Amino acid sequence: MLKAKFFGYITILSLLSLNGIACKKAENPAVNERSPIQIINENFEKGTKSSYAEAELQLNSGSWIFNDALIGNLASDAKNGLNAVRLRNNGYIYSNFKTSATIKYVSLKYAKYGDDADGKFIVLYSVAGDDDWKALSDTILANNVSLNKLELKLNISGEIRFKILKVDGNSNRINIDDFLVTGLTTGSQGSSSNQTVNHILLGNPSNATYDIVNFENYLLEQPYYISSYNSSKGIPNWVSWHLEEKDLGTAKRQDDFRANTLLPNNWFIVQSSSYSGSGFDRGHMCPSADRTSTTEANSATFLMTNMVPQAPRNNQVVWANLEDYTRTLVKAGNEAYIISGTFGSGGTGSQGGITYSLQSGKITVPNAVWKIILVLPLGDDDLSRINNNTRIIAVFIPNENSVGNNWRDYRTNIKTIESKTGYQFLSVLSANLRNILLEKIDNQ
Repeated sequence: MLKAKFFGYITILSLLSLNGIACKKAENPAVNERSPIQIINENFEKGTKSSYAEAELQLNSGSWIFNDALIGNLASDAKNGLNAVRLRNNGYIYSNFKTSATIKYVSLKYAKYGDDADGKFIVLYSVAGDDDWKALSDTILANNVSLNKLELKLNISGEIRFKILKVDGNSNRINIDDFLVTGLTTGSQGSSSNQTVNHILLGNPSNATYDIVNFENYLLEQPYYISSYNSSKGIPNWVSWHLEEKDLGTAKRQDDFRANTLLPNNWFIVQSSSYSGSGFDRGHMCPSADRTSTTEANSATFLMTNMVPQAPRNNQVVWANLEDYTRTLVKAGNEAYIISGTFGSGGTGSQGGITYSLQSGKITVPNAVWKIILVLPLGDDDLSRINNNTRIIAVFIPNENSVGNNWRDYRTNIKTIESKTGYQFLSVLSANLRNILLEKIDNQ
């Protein structure tokens, strides 16, 4: 696979060299030949710890050990969201779980606390559960009251833990937030081959980011699909995934609809029952039947962050027919890059009448759903194989219970979907090729 730009980083650490590890701005934290994925994304929003005493704390990413460290939520804490780690003296935090992977990038945000003096810290790692901590970074100076970003580009493999250690020994305090690790998972995080697939190889159409402040365009990345989530609407803006025949196995449909507990605490969290009695289905964006290689893969599609309120006839008939057709193409020796999403507000479910929202306005009922499918014969170096003749299927379907059953009746081109959504699709392709593909309307 060729490189595709996901999103730009905003703060750059000067190029360093230590022990053969390069520390520099990451041009692309999630793309190389085997497409690293997000392995740890810890924003410290779920933790509660108000004292500096040593303790084990269960966070989103797993168990962490805190010593001379707490979860800070005061006005003087520099934080992205509601919380950040606060360290004093020679305080530290470390992951109390092993990540079996080849690590490609580590990043975090840091600042000094309030009016305290500048502080210093270092990032370390250990392999195979031992306590022989090795440096990932030089000593970093926290001398700003607003968050700076540290980005480390590296290549280390094994069962890895991470540690952030304050090294100046003084009582002044520093803040740490948004600890992110990307790499190639090899063991404990799961075994599906989807973990090395770049689900947004063709681009990030809305420039979604991991930043919690970007709550209407928040990048949710996991091994089986990637999405832009809109907390204000309680639904995804879009969901993107790659599909090939090895994704289609014998795993049963799990039907374990559930809230995504990894979202920040201060966001409205859509529950499995949030659509009950509304006349709308819990409509998958990435379909359950596209992820039957393992039970884990299928279960991942039942997170409510992958759902939209979809008119039953839309979801169960015309939308399902297109999903089935796409899998038929894949079984015939093709692979597909697929992105689906929502538009506007106000749909008509099984109870009739236009419904604009559920849960007292916290979940938007979309006016329409759309999907773009790029079809390629199975092969390697996918970007290099896309050409003027590549098949593009694009549909824009009203979210109404009166829609027909033939998805071909709703075909359009990507340019029309761009004009409605404001997104930019196929952004990694050359301008000439992209313009040709944007205009194509499928006729097969």
